[in-house]
Amino acid sequence: MSGEIPYVRSFFFIYENYFETLSIQQHIPVDINYFHTTVSSSVIELLFNILGRCLKGNTPQTEVEKDANLPMLSVQSRNNQLYGNLHKGKDALVMQLKSKYADLTAAVYPVPYLREKIYSVNDVFVESGFDFQIRGGSWKTLDTYDKIFSDPRLISSRRIIEGEAGYGKSTLSLKFAYDWCNNVEGSPLNRKEIFILLQLRQLGGVKSIFDAIKQCLLPKDTQFTSPEIEGILRESKSVVVVLDGYDEYPDQEKGKDSFVINIINKEIMQQFEVILTTRSAYLPKNYSPGTAMLRLKGFDDKARELYLRKVLVGDDNNTVDKVKEKMRENPFLEDICQVPLFYVLFAHLSTMEGTVLKFNSVTVFFRHIISCFHSHGKNKITDPVEKTTFESYERTHHALDEIAFEGLSGESQQLIWEKDFICKKLGYEFYKQYINIGVLVEEEVRHIQDDPSHYSSQHIQYRQEVRFYHKLFCEWYAAHFLANYAAKPEVTLDPRNDDDDTNNPGNDIELEGSIQKNPHDKYENVLENLHPADVQYLYRFACGLNATAAEKIYQYVTSKYGGDKFAILCLVEQTGKLDQIKPMIEKLCASTVMFHREHSMLLQRSTIQILEIASLQQIPIAHLWLCNCLKEVNNADRSLLLTSGVKIRQLHTLSALDIRENDREMTEKETVGIIKYCIQSRELITLKFKYCLMPWSIDTEKFNVFQEKKVTVLWDTGFASSFKLNLENGSWQREDDSGPLTQQEYDEEVRYVMLGLIVLQMHFEDPKANTVRVTALCAPLNTMIIETVNLPRQGNLLGEYENSS
Repeated sequence: MSGEIPYVRSFFFIYENYFETLSIQQHIPVDINYFHTTVSSSVIELLFNILGRCLKGNTPQTEVEKDANLPMLSVQSRNNQLYGNLHKGKDALVMQLKSKYADLTAAVYPVPYLREKIYSVNDVFVESGFDFQIRGGSWKTLDTYDKIFSDPRLISSRRIIEGEAGYGKSTLSLKFAYDWCNNVEGSPLNRKEIFILLQLRQLGGVKSIFDAIKQCLLPKDTQFTSPEIEGILRESKSVVVVLDGYDEYPDQEKGKDSFVINIINKEIMQQFEVILTTRSAYLPKNYSPGTAMLRLKGFDDKARELYLRKVLVGDDNNTVDKVKEKMRENPFLEDICQVPLFYVLFAHLSTMEGTVLKFNSVTVFFRHIISCFHSHGKNKITDPVEKTTFESYERTHHALDEIAFEGLSGESQQLIWEKDFICKKLGYEFYKQYINIGVLVEEEVRHIQDDPSHYSSQHIQYRQEVRFYHKLFCEWYAAHFLANYAAKPEVTLDPRNDDDDTNNPGNDIELEGSIQKNPHDKYENVLENLHPADVQYLYRFACGLNATAAEKIYQYVTSKYGGDKFAILCLVEQTGKLDQIKPMIEKLCASTVMFHREHSMLLQRSTIQILEIASLQQIPIAHLWLCNCLKEVNNADRSLLLTSGVKIRQLHTLSALDIRENDREMTEKETVGIIKYCIQSRELITLKFKYCLMPWSIDTEKFNVFQEKKVTVLWDTGFASSFKLNLENGSWQREDDSGPLTQQEYDEEVRYVMLGLIVLQMHFEDPKANTVRVTALCAPLNTMIIETVNLPRQGNLLGEYENSS
């Protein structure tokens, strides 16, 4: 006897546990722990008795008829009918899902107030690039979004895509839906039977993914029940679920009471292929160990030009060149437009107004964006009284500011509100204006009432919910509240220092502080939940809006470890001029500026912007140190790409560059690229490579400039061995000019460096004996080596090695 066992299927369906297809020739995976917590032991025993009879060749139905007390038979006929119609039901479900996705993906508004300009997501989607990481390993580059599903290195049933605000997480999710819905040729999603896309901001209080599908994705008159949706999905061979916007999920703190948390932890729906998108600051506290991590990198020059041509100007090279030139001239604009959302708004508004706009701060840029929203709506008004009212609502929006701030500063962020609440707080006319211009967005959400006191006609209810067009817009209005509040004379910022955090290189900006005013003031702990890693633009906007608030915020941020660079950017927002901050930048650049692999993207981007300002203002940059964070050299634009995805562009006033890359072999191509990068600096004196393996020789024919400037290129192995590059013949020689490094000596150094790199990562087992026991994998020989290394007193590795393996 072979094939599936229908009533065993019914059993597992009733008790909500997943089983692979049951075949009596195959191993039957049973999660005993699950059943012990949900099903009585007698039922388990009965199930195994039935399976045992099947394996012996008996007819299951005959045996079942002998026992009239089977608990599952009361629903057997219904479930047999359900599975008999499974294929038909699946087709109907797929049709309803595709109908919903067709509507979602066909109505994308890059500029929300221009409702007449509707795009398909496929028309505006431009890849920004990914990095990925498996099980805590190093970050690697992923070429295209398609490979999220097809790259063998990313084979996992759980994936998390992280990205900062405005980096296109939701647009990417819509592109997945578009590809599946339209059977896009070459897309891996073509092979998936069912695709589910859920916006997590809509799922507060929803108890299961099947209820969520019914509420959010299926039509109001659907005949599907949640159990039927569950049955179809569990019986499908391949299901992809995209959970978009975990940072906006209202039930994050519910733990195992949340089905989303349980899915992420792979405690349920193990057979589903799940993708979660979130801001980097809102990664789930726990997730499955095998989860593949991906990170959106933002728009580089190539992506920006591609969007400009694809969506707006086509082959108009003149406009493309103007936009690129303005961005090169303005480091603030360059910083802004790494964020795809900002660049999209900037590109559309620039081409509409017929000129490339210039901004000297993020605040000025966003103020112009908001002004355009209001201007577009105001131009449609002819009545003078109505226009006056419209303008007053544009200028005064205190109630909206407070709602936005309270939503961001709570222990659990609230980014969606019921329409009745918002209308009551704002007034209907104000509310209608902000809906019409696109700052606020209405959504109809379906909710299921579980209260048995409700009539059946009230079981499913619909309500209107309201959110900001994007979280960055929420930060803009919240910043108005923070700026006005912090500017009050009686309000001071009181940072609470935490000495335990000062030695953590990853904890570069800690803001566990509060605004101290009145113990009865509900905003006294207003900064406690506002970390710049999550709401950096809230701080920057607030500084740009009010000079008094800017001074207080600057003092507050600089009092925390690592906050000086971000604090300078906050201060820039106030004036848009460099005179006030020039002494601070000079002081910062006079000492070593370090980039560490563990530094946050916010800290790295803030630091880079300060360095770019210094370069443009002819401020000397004494020493730049890259510590285990260099990913590659971009020869096209002569920039250094870091593992975080941010770029260090040409710094003309840089004097010294140190590159430390433990356990890495630098290729000749990489070395040449780094030297070419350094050639752009007029002030460069020293380039040093530390603790990495350098190539035996380097082609220096194109480096005449280095020879003329007498630049020194050093290689420090870390063990009292240091070499200098001969720029005439490309060979290494000892730093004391005692002669060139021979091939044999180089090979010995390679061994010392390779072993030394491992030693640096190990602890001394016997410091008194000056020995360390090393376990290493010798990659060339594919051999495990265990050695006792005797470190000589002079600090290099020229001693004896006693192999103890």
